[in-house]
Amino acid sequence: MNTISRIRVRQILDSRGEWTIAVSLTLLSGATGIASVPQGKSVSIKAKRMLRAEDALARIQSILIPTLVGQSFAHQRDFDARLIELDGTKTLSRIGANGALALSLAFARAVSKSMYIPLHTYIGHMYEVLTGAAVEPMFPRLYMNMINGGMHASSGLAIQEYLVIPKTKEPQVAIQLGVRFYHALKKMIEHEYGSTSANSGDEGGFALQAERIDEPFVLYQKVADMLGVAQSIEYGIDVAGASVADTIERSLMRFEALVDTYPIIYIEDPFKEKQARHFTTLLSRIGAHVTIVGDDISATNILYMEELAQVHAINGVIIKPNQIGTLSDTLQAVSFARKQKWSVVVSHRSGETNDTAIVDIACAIGADGLKLGAPARGERIAKYNRLLELSSQ
Repeated sequence: MNTISRIRVRQILDSRGEWTIAVSLTLLSGATGIASVPQGKSVSIKAKRMLRAEDALARIQSILIPTLVGQSFAHQRDFDARLIELDGTKTLSRIGANGALALSLAFARAVSKSMYIPLHTYIGHMYEVLTGAAVEPMFPRLYMNMINGGMHASSGLAIQEYLVIPKTKEPQVAIQLGVRFYHALKKMIEHEYGSTSANSGDEGGFALQAERIDEPFVLYQKVADMLGVAQSIEYGIDVAGASVADTIERSLMRFEALVDTYPIIYIEDPFKEKQARHFTTLLSRIGAHVTIVGDDISATNILYMEELAQVHAINGVIIKPNQIGTLSDTLQAVSFARKQKWSVVVSHRSGETNDTAIVDIACAIGADGLKLGAPARGERIAKYNRLLELSSQ
């Protein structure tokens, strides 16, 4: 049994200089786990509710700490279930998804330390118990956001993320290629667009001052040819559908044209949250060779994922723990996606902390992809370095 002896919560700053929370949880054994929670700028209406940092802190102090300290839990699922019970709402509106996740991850870290095993091994054991089958840990492909648009940068680009995807699951090789590409891209952008376009967006990619949605791919192709890596990379986009104004038919034609012209294998949130039928249409047209991914429309929630499965709307899904609130519910969502034979991509948020738990989650479940942003900015680099650490063990 894992008995909680102390919980501390405080406010910290995320990568945008906005307040979020960090939790320290100590077991009677002395093992301590610390976790902090990221937050997104574009938030799904389907996601569990995130409270303001000061409100989440107050709720943890008044509701959770007095109840949880002194209690014992045999398993992570028991602890997470207790968090849900104490909240008592369908949307986690009482303690917040951020409060629940901070505690859930802190508990996981504390227990893994008490067992003298790495966090990814602990999560892997959880996932095996959940699915009833052995899961081989596997490194994901990296989906590296090197040009930022939409709500993530002050540029003319409507599409939110332009991803460079190395064709390898070897972290050392993928990161080395990505770093070379990133620095060469910066030089080319400065030369062709000026230094303003080389400014950094929320996720470390460049805030390219451009309007044509294909301009980033023109640049990518130039850099790939210059470096001789054109056969070693593919591309993807996160449209963040809610931020793109266009007719449905024009959007469908635009996506088909992009896929026909460039080696794009991944399109995330091509339409708005309430437009599942348009996802279905796009999937029927290009899904044989492109992963059509749900993020805001699925919100790491089995209830919405079931609806999407019924209408064959997607063949891939984003996993963001802070959308659902606990580690246990995150793994439940992954398990459901695997049963649908969907691609699983674990993702960071635009407002990040130095917490690296998503890397451990991605490796533990054998995720197909991992989104960490560009290989720049401390909060992204911490995660790339964690991946390198795991790959060297």
